[in-house]
Amino acid sequence: MTQRLCGYDLNGWRDIHARNWELRPGEEEELGGAHVGAPLVLPDVVRAEIDGRGWIGGEMAALAPHGRGGGWGEVGAEERRRPVRDLLGPGAGADAPELLAAAMDGMARGARIAVAPLDDLPDADEGLQERLLAAMALMGVGRRLLVWRPVLAALHAIEAGLVADGMTVGVVDHCAAGFTLQTLRIRREAGREHEVLAPERRSAGLLLPHPLGYAPRLGEATGALAAALPDAWRIAPQATRAAGPLALGLPARPEVLRLRNGDWVTMTPPAPLDCAAFPVAPEDLAHLAACDVVLLETLADGAARTAVETLFAALQTRPVLLPPEAVARGALVAAERLSRREPVYFDFLPVISTIVFDADEPRSFDLVDPDETLPAGQVYRSPRPARLLIPAGKDAITIHLRKEAEARPREASVPLGAPFAENTPVELTVEQTPAAGRARVLLRAPDGGRRWEVDWSAATPLDLSWDAVIDSLRRPPPVVPERLVLPCSTIHWGDDKWGGRLETLLRHAAHAGTADWQVLADAAAAQTGAAYWMTSDGELPERIGPETRAALDTVTDMAMEELRRAGPGRNAALKFLSWQFRRCPEEVAELLIDSWEGEDAGRSPLPGRAPMRVLRYQAVGRIARSPAVEDRALRFLLSRPLRDWELRDETACAAFILSRSEGAAARLAPASTSALALHAARSIHGCIPEFGKRPSFTGNIQYPAQLAGGLLRRRQVEPMALLREDSHEAAAIDAAAAAALEALARTPTRPAIRRAAARLSALREALAGGGRPDILLALFTDAAEGEAA
Repeated sequence: MTQRLCGYDLNGWRDIHARNWELRPGEEEELGGAHVGAPLVLPDVVRAEIDGRGWIGGEMAALAPHGRGGGWGEVGAEERRRPVRDLLGPGAGADAPELLAAAMDGMARGARIAVAPLDDLPDADEGLQERLLAAMALMGVGRRLLVWRPVLAALHAIEAGLVADGMTVGVVDHCAAGFTLQTLRIRREAGREHEVLAPERRSAGLLLPHPLGYAPRLGEATGALAAALPDAWRIAPQATRAAGPLALGLPARPEVLRLRNGDWVTMTPPAPLDCAAFPVAPEDLAHLAACDVVLLETLADGAARTAVETLFAALQTRPVLLPPEAVARGALVAAERLSRREPVYFDFLPVISTIVFDADEPRSFDLVDPDETLPAGQVYRSPRPARLLIPAGKDAITIHLRKEAEARPREASVPLGAPFAENTPVELTVEQTPAAGRARVLLRAPDGGRRWEVDWSAATPLDLSWDAVIDSLRRPPPVVPERLVLPCSTIHWGDDKWGGRLETLLRHAAHAGTADWQVLADAAAAQTGAAYWMTSDGELPERIGPETRAALDTVTDMAMEELRRAGPGRNAALKFLSWQFRRCPEEVAELLIDSWEGEDAGRSPLPGRAPMRVLRYQAVGRIARSPAVEDRALRFLLSRPLRDWELRDETACAAFILSRSEGAAARLAPASTSALALHAARSIHGCIPEFGKRPSFTGNIQYPAQLAGGLLRRRQVEPMALLREDSHEAAAIDAAAAAALEALARTPTRPAIRRAAARLSALREALAGGGRPDILLALFTDAAEGEAA
């Protein structure tokens, strides 16, 4: 069944429509053909309250006295009349859809499928597109489509047989500011019953400003009318209808006008406006040089039309001048194709880009494929989403966007509502239909089912180029802490303050085959600054000779035997072994982890009385050196609830392993990293009430501080890990450290207090991405590692 179809050339200068039905007086409606309505020059809509309609348009509005000035009394109030051209421009107001609906309804009412044009300008007004579509919806139009003016001109030319398949068609459209230039490619596509030719648009039109533009011409016409009327100041601007015909080169007839005071005056229009041609520079038309045919579309008539034609006569391909109703007829052709579900035209979409991070390096990412063209009315969805990451605990995400048609990029802050409990990947996509209003930029969390819409209009315009925005996000990589290797000093080998030098003690024990393990353990545990008798990697000072090294090996074997054997003194032997750090046989760490597991199971694989708990945990942290043992220890620790961890036991052990290992932090699962970081933050907070309870006591804060520092070594594989700007966990540690520093500032100043403050300040600097590569050594220096171990 044939439906009512209409093409509305709603432009505000000379509105024309073409429809496929005709109403004959006394006869039924006749469907079919193309019927062009009478043009409406410089049309208005008026608020008249006729037939229950607040606003009316068309010829009724043109004839109505409403808004024509105070001489008409209340109905003449100027706010009752609104020019259609103002409704098509910026700042049209929230009621624009209703008023535009009245304008189109006044041209032709009852269309089921309708098409309206858009000026093809470089900065296409997406708000206007939405207003026009909303207006057609208010009219009850079932299927509605907006199409660019040059495309509609080309559709008319296709119907008229002026263009053929494969041609490149140039189109010059007369517009308010001058002219728009566009090139289209004509392609053959399958239709419902036979193939059809369809224009393809690959870019936005170019604007060629010119004094013959409709707006400059209207300004001239208004000035000429004012000069021709001695009482012009007494006449409302909208009292006369002559300005439009004068501007467009149409005949302007004498009018009887009513003055503001109610008097009448006859207005004889001035002479036609001068149409002297202002030449167009050849380089301005280079865009059309390679076209097979050029179409020239203008609403002007008479001398103005001739002037427009002359302006472009010098083109290499002489333009084909189209009739004033060409766009309206092309819009009807588009409506017919829409009704048959045939291709109307193919359009590109302006590229919308965002910024993503690859290995923490920012780069531009196109959400719209720049090479894609779509059939009219088809929804485009990003084939590849941009993948972003929302850090745990964040209640908003910042997204940068660039639109091809916009001069300035924008920055949008998207509220997330409830923060995510963990780092969450999200996808950013675009949904858009050509010439159908603003694109929808959608943010979606695939796993959580949550989604948000990014509002371009609410985003903040940036005074930076897109490249400059990307550069501003390109941060220098944060410091990756060096692995902690505690230094050694020969002073521990040659000083007699422990009752004998270590060299003497070791040689004597090796020769005698027996040892005082407590004396040896105390000597091995002695610390000067951050230095011990050997490095935390188990390296001895270079000056230690082979005889002493051999004695150490012998005594170590004796301690291992003592450890395996029941009897008093075993704890001291274990302590002596553990203070050999990574030189100690790793079997000791394995035995101690066995003891942890046995303790949980209600048994201990070590014979005799169980070693002190602090020693058993800290010893593993000092001794573990292979990835297998490190990972086994951390896996066991993480199997226990973190709330049950003791600072000097589990926390210290994890801190020692992570800060001294080459890759333990890198091997941690992200969830484990997050859990340990939040535990470090809570533990630092938990130490604050202990400050000052005893002179110089800082509540063992060094252990959670070292744990946090060890976690920063994850930056080996994740360069931007645990940055307080991006990471909820890092921000929590930083806040805890800041609170601890405030509390320390209220504590009587002692050397230990100053050292604790220095360590916390160094940690905060590292969380910000800066600081020293040897931050782990700074966190350790002068911390009493394992006071009871």
